[in-house]
Amino acid sequence: MKKRLFALTPLIMFTPFSLIACAQNDPSQQATSFINKKDIEGNYINIKLNEENETFTLDLSKENIKIINSNSFLDGQKTRVFFKNQVIKDDKGNDYTITKKYYLTKIIFPSSLEKIEESAFRNTTLLEEKFQIQELDFSLATSLKEIGDSAFEGNNIISLTLPDSLERISNLAFANNNISELNISENSNLRNIGISAFFNNKIENLNFKSDKIKFIAKSSFEKNVINSLNFNEKVTGLTIEKSAFKNNSISISNVEEISKNETNKINENYK
Repeated sequence: MKKRLFALTPLIMFTPFSLIACAQNDPSQQATSFINKKDIEGNYINIKLNEENETFTLDLSKENIKIINSNSFLDGQKTRVFFKNQVIKDDKGNDYTITKKYYLTKIIFPSSLEKIEESAFRNTTLLEEKFQIQELDFSLATSLKEIGDSAFEGNNIISLTLPDSLERISNLAFANNNISELNISENSNLRNIGISAFFNNKIENLNFKSDKIKFIAKSSFEKNVINSLNFNEKVTGLTIEKSAFKNNSISISNVEEISKNETNKINENYK
């Protein structure tokens, strides 16, 4: 249903493209419910517009959600573009509408979140990099345990700090981004990194400060620019599969040292 705009005096109205009705089985229904949520005054609660860059932040910090469903933000037209319609009058007093587009580039996740399912934020659009998702704020997400297959694949994420609660990163979860800085703290509970999870990024230095890491699958960090690769010297029971670090330029590493522990199974062709 099209929304009719009436204006006796100049006013601004906000109309996200996602107001189009969606069926119950529409995977983007959860995402559009976040975007469309308003307070009693009609203001959008979870949307923060950046007028200068024509982008917007989706702030979910006040949402009480445990799971972000699979494919929720896969439909770029419904979930990554926000339309602002400004109804003004011309010199003759006639109404006309100017429409601006804002693109989703940042997401703030809530403390209640436990899982992000497969392809939740996977990018399949042809948007310019500056209009793709660039920043993920997990600082409040202290309950997050799992990130599913291809959850953030194909975006323009540049720097990433993982929450300490995270235990599993699934296949292709962050593949084909522009991550140059990946932060994993000494208190991290990360145990499992799936196939090609960080394939084709720009990571330079990788330091597993925690001794909790147990499994790094094949091609997990293939095709980065890793120069320095280090693990906690107390790590045990670690498996690193073939080609996990293929096509990098690793010159500084303690992998040989940790491989002396017989509980660690490091494939000789890990890089």
